[in-house]
Order: sequence, then structure tokens, then C-alpha cells
Amino acid sequence: MTLKQRIDELITQHGSLRAVGRVLSIDPGYLLRLSTGEKDRPSERTLKKLKLRQIITITYERAK
Repeated sequence: MTLKQRIDELITQHGSLRAVGRVLSIDPGYLLRLSTGEKDRPSERTLKKLKLRQIITITYERAK
């Protein structure tokens, strides 16, 4: 699940971005910027509040 998908899920669950921010004690403006990709790399604390964890994937590309 992506960060945007999780935030969208929480908006559906709580009714609005402002309500999500209130429930999780995260600024709704910051949540919006995370959702749109304007901000990336949220802190571990923020990810924990969103019940997410970061997974880094490294792929190998062959030279052409």
C-alpha cells in the first residue's frame, strides 16, 4: 500500500483530511503534501501513526 492509498483510506474512514489529522495528531496540510507527493520521506513517527513502514527496493538494470 502506498502512502497516498493509506491516506485516502483514512479519509474514507474518518470523513475528511482534517478529521484524519485530528485523530492522528498530524497536521492536515502535511498529510495533503504527503498524499500529493509534494513531500516525501515522512519520519518513522509519522509512518507509525499511519500504521505504515518504509520498504526500500533496489533493482538491477542491465547495461544496453
